[in-house]
Amino acid sequence: MRSAPLEKFVDFSKSEEGKKIFEKNKELWTNGNFLEHVKTLKDPQEIELAQIKRKYQSSFMWIHKEVDNLKAFQIRHTPTCKPADLPKEIELSEGYLWLEIIVPNKFPQEAASFVILNHSVEKDIKRLVEKELFDYHIECRSLLRTLKYMDNNLDKLFEKALFIKSQPPPPVIVEKKPTPVKETVAPTPVAAVVDEKPKEQPKEKKEKEKPKQQKEVKEKPKEKEKEKEKTQLVVSSSSWTQEEQKKLEKAIVEFRDIKDAKEKWTKIGERVGKTMSECVQRFKDCRKAAEEKKEEQKVSDVKQEEAEEENDEEDEEEEEEGDSDEDSGGHSSDENNEEQKANRKIRDYQEYESCLESVVLGKNMRFENVSVGSLISMQVQVSCKDCKCIHEAEAQKEADSEYLVHNDKCPRCGQKSRLVAKQEIFHDNSNAVCSLGSFTWDVRDIHFCEFDLTCEFCDTANRTKKIIAGQPVYMECKGCFKKMTFSYMALTLTALALGQVEEEDEENGGNVQDVMKRIFARKSKFEFKVGLPLPNNGSCKHYKGSNRYFRFPCCGKCYACDDCHGKVEKHEMMLAKNMICGWCSSEQPLGDTCKRCAKAVTKIVRRTAFWEGGQGTRNVAAMSRKDPHKFRGIGKTVSSKKKNKGKS
Repeated sequence: MRSAPLEKFVDFSKSEEGKKIFEKNKELWTNGNFLEHVKTLKDPQEIELAQIKRKYQSSFMWIHKEVDNLKAFQIRHTPTCKPADLPKEIELSEGYLWLEIIVPNKFPQEAASFVILNHSVEKDIKRLVEKELFDYHIECRSLLRTLKYMDNNLDKLFEKALFIKSQPPPPVIVEKKPTPVKETVAPTPVAAVVDEKPKEQPKEKKEKEKPKQQKEVKEKPKEKEKEKEKTQLVVSSSSWTQEEQKKLEKAIVEFRDIKDAKEKWTKIGERVGKTMSECVQRFKDCRKAAEEKKEEQKVSDVKQEEAEEENDEEDEEEEEEGDSDEDSGGHSSDENNEEQKANRKIRDYQEYESCLESVVLGKNMRFENVSVGSLISMQVQVSCKDCKCIHEAEAQKEADSEYLVHNDKCPRCGQKSRLVAKQEIFHDNSNAVCSLGSFTWDVRDIHFCEFDLTCEFCDTANRTKKIIAGQPVYMECKGCFKKMTFSYMALTLTALALGQVEEEDEENGGNVQDVMKRIFARKSKFEFKVGLPLPNNGSCKHYKGSNRYFRFPCCGKCYACDDCHGKVEKHEMMLAKNMICGWCSSEQPLGDTCKRCAKAVTKIVRRTAFWEGGQGTRNVAAMSRKDPHKFRGIGKTVSSKKKNKGKS
């Protein structure tokens, strides 16, 4: 019998058992003062563990501490989502998620593992969810971030586990074994059998033969597996025609929104004219072949880059040898070589400073308990200068450097390109984030950014998640647990910084006209230039009375309306909170009028001929005859007493 579905999850801290555990932990760990306990800790892993203890103080229990080089504890997590958000097949009858976390002593070099202890969840689904949590934990190496990821995506984790479980198993191919041929052996005389003794081999030969036999045994199953995969691919490719392949591709695109795997593949099989298992196997074979091609292309690209680097190194070594002959002729150590490589990289990046444009935060910045900040990564929309192809590029900070770099090829013309951003520190009095540019790409828009914010009280760096303009960040400091907030309204590109203008002005002898010509000659290709209008003043064919673009937080991109977003993007839309004025291209919160140019962004035309409580028309001549306000007061009489009131 299935239990009745829960309306909301149970808060374990309010139960009697939770209250007892809370009081015990409070006495054992902190003696009633958590902040003083945290100040005594120096290791970041111990600080993170203290944060978990504080968050789950009413359910945290050690299972076995430092046994077999492991630490294990249990917590009971109350999900923030509702039980109705989870799939129907999943019922947490306990009212919470019961977890056991096993942390090795070499953490974070070795990743922790997560075990779900709920009896109401099937074992197969538990193992699949645990695997997803382990994969995410390997990337971030943080227990708190993994628990937050689990809480935010609990419904998706269970849906993915159910989908993987519902997939049909791959078809089993049975190989026919050759029938063994019996060999006729001549009978040996009994005396010979009795007289013959096994010859003893020397020990050295026996020891040499053993590893050879083990290698042969290990290599045989690998060869068999490769032969099986080849035969499967050959059989599947020979039994499929080009028309059937095209039908399969169209059917996969057509039925991609169906969540039930069996229903989806049965419909695909009906459309193609084959069974469900054949379509699944064909899809797996095609995916495997595409992945192999990608790997081969990556290997070839790496070989080309290595060959180019070797040629560059040979040229540089020749130059260094010439310099060393002139000097003392000593040999440089490995540390000097590493320093030279780092300096060489910095020189390469410094060549891009001639094309860099400064990225500036908007005026309405918000800093609370934040002293300074710096950019760590940014997702940018760029367009190729040769073929005008628009695509995404994500620049990330390199280790021990102030530069953010992204190396890639143009997806259309294949030209090798590099995007470089020079990091800058911003605060209340300086809104410059970085200097961004490329020789082969034009920067069109900045979508997502990731920052490092320094606490004002304890000077610890706290990394934010990827955010967009207008999306505030609320977080707690890892060191002192003070609440921090940060937000910005817009990110804009300026052609030249003020310092560069002053330097060029001095070089040219104070000729301001030459400086301004250089500024306008180096015009930015940024899509939203403040002071210039948007295309069609921000209107589209769906909403001709709207003069603005919306920045959607789901993808960070800007579109005129939700219909325009749905035609290009294939993900679920999230409601926008920021808009870009169609008259002056300034980014700001949503409103009916622009805060910069004071123009109306929406047109509300009232074509009414009725009173409508005073909000419609008040002109009696233009008012409709059906409205009683048109004839009100026409037949009204005035008493003679009121007429003679002013005369006397």
